[in-house]
Amino acid sequence: LIILTLVVTVGLKIFGQFIGEIESKNRNDIDSWVDKNVSLSLSKKLNQPIEEILKVLQGNLKSNLVNLINQSILSVNLTFTRLSNRRDVEIRLKIRYKDDTSFIATTERNWDALPESIRAEFLRGGANTTQRPWEFPGISLS
Repeated sequence: LIILTLVVTVGLKIFGQFIGEIESKNRNDIDSWVDKNVSLSLSKKLNQPIEEILKVLQGNLKSNLVNLINQSILSVNLTFTRLSNRRDVEIRLKIRYKDDTSFIATTERNWDALPESIRAEFLRGGANTTQRPWEFPGISLS
C-alpha cells in the first residue's frame, strides 16, 4: 500500500509538471503573437524600428520609447470568441490609440492551445466571448 501511494504521488507530481509546461507554452505562444503585432503596429505608428519596440515590450524599460508608447496607446484588449465548430477560438487583438485610430489583428487557436483560465471562463460562464486587457510590463496605459 505504501508503494502504491508513493507511485501515485510521484505520478501526480509528474502529470502536474507536464500540465504546467503545456499551460506555459500556450500562454507564451499567445504572448509572442501579441508582442509581434503590438510591435508591428507601434513601429508604424511611432516610426521606430520594430526590434526596439519589441525590446521595450520584453522589459527594456530604460528606452526612451516607453514614454512614446505611454503617450500613444489608450488601450490594448484581447477578445476570445468561440467559433461555430466549438473546437477553435478566434483571438482578436485591438489597440486603441489616443489619436482615435486603432489596429486590429486576429488569429485562430485550437481549444487545447488556450490558457486554462480562458477555457475555464468559457465553460463557467457559457458565453461565446471573453475579453482581457493586455498589460505591458512596467508600462502604465492612461
